[in-house]
Amino acid sequence: MTKRDKKTFKGLPVIEAYGEAVLANGAPTLPKSRAELLAEIESGVMEHLDFPAQVFKRGRNRNFLTFRDEDLAALAASYVGQPFLRNHATWDIGARDGTILESSLDGEHIVQVVRLTTRQGMTDYVEGRIDRFSIGWFYDDIFCSVCGARWVECVHYPGREYQTERGKALCELVFSNPKGKETSAVNTPAVDDTGLLSTLVNAKLEIVGEALPAVTGARSASQYFPKGETMKKKVRRDGVVLEVGEDEVLPTDEVVPEGTAPTLAASPAPGDNGEGQLIALCGNLLESSLAASRLPAVTQARLRKQFSGRAFQAPELEAAIQEAREEVSTLTAGQTVAGPARVTNMFSDADQFRLALEDLLEVERDPKEAGIKVHRLSGIREAYLSGTGDKFFHGGFYEEYALGAAVSFTVVTKNAMNKRLVQAWEKLRKVYGWWEKITTIEHFDNLEQVDWIITGTIGTLPSITKGNAYTELPLGDVGETTDWSKYGGYIGLYLEDVINDNVGAFRRLPTEAAMGGIRNISEKIASIFTVNSGAGPTMSDGGALFNATVTTTLGGHKNLLTTALGTDLVAWRAVETAMFKQPMLVKQAAGSYGTGKAQGIRPKFCLVPQDLAGAAEDLFLKEWNTGGTNMAYQRAEPLVVPEWTDATDWGAAADKDLLPGAMLGEIFGIMPEIFVAGGERDAAIFTNDESRIKIRQFLTYGVSNWRALHKNNVAG
Repeated sequence: MTKRDKKTFKGLPVIEAYGEAVLANGAPTLPKSRAELLAEIESGVMEHLDFPAQVFKRGRNRNFLTFRDEDLAALAASYVGQPFLRNHATWDIGARDGTILESSLDGEHIVQVVRLTTRQGMTDYVEGRIDRFSIGWFYDDIFCSVCGARWVECVHYPGREYQTERGKALCELVFSNPKGKETSAVNTPAVDDTGLLSTLVNAKLEIVGEALPAVTGARSASQYFPKGETMKKKVRRDGVVLEVGEDEVLPTDEVVPEGTAPTLAASPAPGDNGEGQLIALCGNLLESSLAASRLPAVTQARLRKQFSGRAFQAPELEAAIQEAREEVSTLTAGQTVAGPARVTNMFSDADQFRLALEDLLEVERDPKEAGIKVHRLSGIREAYLSGTGDKFFHGGFYEEYALGAAVSFTVVTKNAMNKRLVQAWEKLRKVYGWWEKITTIEHFDNLEQVDWIITGTIGTLPSITKGNAYTELPLGDVGETTDWSKYGGYIGLYLEDVINDNVGAFRRLPTEAAMGGIRNISEKIASIFTVNSGAGPTMSDGGALFNATVTTTLGGHKNLLTTALGTDLVAWRAVETAMFKQPMLVKQAAGSYGTGKAQGIRPKFCLVPQDLAGAAEDLFLKEWNTGGTNMAYQRAEPLVVPEWTDATDWGAAADKDLLPGAMLGEIFGIMPEIFVAGGERDAAIFTNDESRIKIRQFLTYGVSNWRALHKNNVAG
């Protein structure tokens, strides 16, 4: 008797699994002979066959995927009732051989009792073909074992060792809140760099490579990560061996043995500072994208030649593939191709669903997609059912009823809402975007305290006589600092809103988010002039932003007056003179305060409350007045500040391109981002039938140079 024969679980022989692989050192002990069992299966006498298996062992595996110890018991239990498949083929009903009856954590193993119900499944088990297993799972997020951060936001990759304060550490992907999806019979479990791992790395490359432009907002990892594993095949295409999903194999592909090494891209050389690794990842992304594009081989070859051997960003490749689709669609329109198929468009079900939902939410289409015809959704209810398959409104995802695994109601809704937010922002900035004209916006890639740099501190280049040494230039040494703030909240959309087809709630939210975000910035920049009873924030030199103290004194800014705006140029000229004569920074030290030469810059903008809007427009926008030619015409541009409530105070600001004053920092774009939490594992879905739509905005704001701003605090 073998070691395995001696083990039993629930009274049945146990097949041992180590990691995701099985020691196949003999057939399982069976209650009858193989011939008797096969005869009963063939005749239909045997309706099902139950067997136990250890399908997972805690510890390191070759895919560098792992779970927290405290999650394993719940993960094991969650497999009860889930399907038993072949090769993780969740999209193929023919791949299902049975159901998981029992599942629990037994020491270091996940042990399951599987009921086989198909003739093929029972036959394969009796004949010893079902003896290796691999598990698939859902999850909320992925974290890095090296730094503990969300893996999509850190710099580490699985399988690589990194030097840390605690010594060398191997990067593994730690899955948060894992839930059982299915268990599969496979030939070679945990094959290096296949399935989930390669898909995750490609997804991270997409996120890191896109640089998160302000137009679209940052994207969360849930947009890219699949909810489980994907089987891969190695094929030879155009002389290149590559790895593609089973549903991505083309008729012209030659399937090659499993052991054949892929030739996607060169492996990174040691010490290449990551460039080789990036090129290799780009190569993987290129091949997987081309395989999924369904473009003709000659078109794929052209794109491969264009992108191979170099690093690129995911949007660049996506744009090239989209252009190629349109090109092929135009060239082949109306022409019969081999077989009964006719090329009508190059859009997938996911693309069709996305456009239909965007039309429903009244998102303005990209000009490239303006002519595409899609099924018109009757309402948000139909969109929800198509994207989730949740026909009984239990609050979850049911792939067998949904359009497909590639279609996600949550993700597509979030993306559509962010597009609508961008469009709403563009409309609202015409009313509330006054601050853009006086504020310098800078992008940051971390949340450390910001040092705003003062420019224009070298007022003179001294003369150097022949043979003498250069002297050190007196570079200004004062900078202002600010910290980051996070703003936002969430809005709950309930299942009742979906059932009642309340599409208005979904349409309205992005506009509300855009309004909240732009008014938030307007309020923050306006407050620079109004906090501390109109004196502004305290600067690094100890003085208030606006004060009337002479500049030869530490903290003196001499940029505060008390004169009303008036109907002529008297008050404005006084402000012009004060700003023009402001001394450039030489050195923040006794004897150097206020000794720099005049900066020679006049204010460009006059900031007023609504109460003074008419007076400012009369002063600066009318070519003629009661006295004849208006000498103040176009001398400044009036800006109305919605948040200012004092009816008499007003201010001035220089051209930000010449002299930056008000500063705004962003890390994910100045516009707020919309995130949707509505997956079947979300607590609010389960307890409240509620999808929570979160709005988030990271900003920092302040002043880099008080010389660019002026204030008139007028009694009244």
